[in-house]
Amino acid sequence: QILIKNLIKMIKIYPVLMLVIIFIMNSLGFHSHLKTLQCKPQERNKVFASAGRSRNLHMVIKGPWRYSSDDWLQCLYSLPTSRILKRVKYNILFLTLWTAFWTYFYKHAQLSFNFINSLHFPVSVHSILGTALGLLLVFRTNTSYDRFWEGRKLWGSLVVASRDIAMHTFVHLEQKYHKKIANLVVSYLISLKQHIQGETIRSEFKPFLNNEECKEEFEKAITVRNGPNYLLRCLAVEIHKALHESNSDHVIAALHEHSFSSSLHSMASAAASCERIVKQPVPLAYARHTSRFLSLYLLTLPLTLIPALGWATVPTMMAICWSFLSVHDIGLFIEDPFNKEFQIIPLNQFVCVARSDIAEILDGVMDSPELEKFDMKMLNSMKEKSRMQDDNYFAYY
Repeated sequence: QILIKNLIKMIKIYPVLMLVIIFIMNSLGFHSHLKTLQCKPQERNKVFASAGRSRNLHMVIKGPWRYSSDDWLQCLYSLPTSRILKRVKYNILFLTLWTAFWTYFYKHAQLSFNFINSLHFPVSVHSILGTALGLLLVFRTNTSYDRFWEGRKLWGSLVVASRDIAMHTFVHLEQKYHKKIANLVVSYLISLKQHIQGETIRSEFKPFLNNEECKEEFEKAITVRNGPNYLLRCLAVEIHKALHESNSDHVIAALHEHSFSSSLHSMASAAASCERIVKQPVPLAYARHTSRFLSLYLLTLPLTLIPALGWATVPTMMAICWSFLSVHDIGLFIEDPFNKEFQIIPLNQFVCVARSDIAEILDGVMDSPELEKFDMKMLNSMKEKSRMQDDNYFAYY
């Protein structure tokens, strides 16, 4: 009981304490300091802008910005502009007004209506339900994260498979086949990106449509139902043809073809897995039950807190709603890792890295001003929609 009373006292003064801290931060000029610190993510990610743009510059792997304990101040200060908060702000607003209504009703109607005293719930009920709700939210978030991480690994395997094909092409095939195979591999990645994002952007194929060797394949890939599947078939046919023309011994050609087939199988398998992630969301029954459980829990929680906290219940509920609803929304946010709007997985970056690697392996067979413009366009598109390179990266999340 003493512990509960002390916790209630702390909850009462917590909102006031936060307001005082934010006021002091503003007074001491932390805002200008934070603006300087927030430029770090962009400086650390300059490697993205140069990836695939030039093969003459020696590149080293530089990791993206990662959260550290030194960044807690920026994260705290940028809370009002967080994208997650913006997604749940109307839910929080409704529940805050709901709490204010019941607080006013409890304080002013208690003398007139005797049944008001029986409206509040015992704390133990919400304590038990809170444990079950926490497990539901954690499982929901973990399920979404697994989908995100699987998508990331799939596109990593696609880059590996494209490098393998380029290496086998360089070693086993005549040089006259290099350019067409390289174009087919990169166009396959572009087609798959558009396929899982539910769009068709003809301009992204423009550098390849000017290639007379495989213009017909690219034109048809834009119009067929499953463009990646069609381009993979064209790639397999071209490799088979090139192997048997480059090697007079059909036994050796068959052995080399087996090496190519392994990479082609990896690409087909990754495409099928990406389609599965896009087409099969988290079961609707589970998602709706979690949402309903959370809503009922938060709607009845004020009736537990009002008798002990009074008007302090309003800011307390605002903080509780933000924490619960944000965790729930993060699960929804990362459930579709290929969403074009959020750019959780930067697919454009994967395409540009694969194209750059293939060009290096095949001695610049894909180097041209048009393809350099293509890289810049893809990276700029990613920069506009992904906050990984944004000056206000903290505020985005």
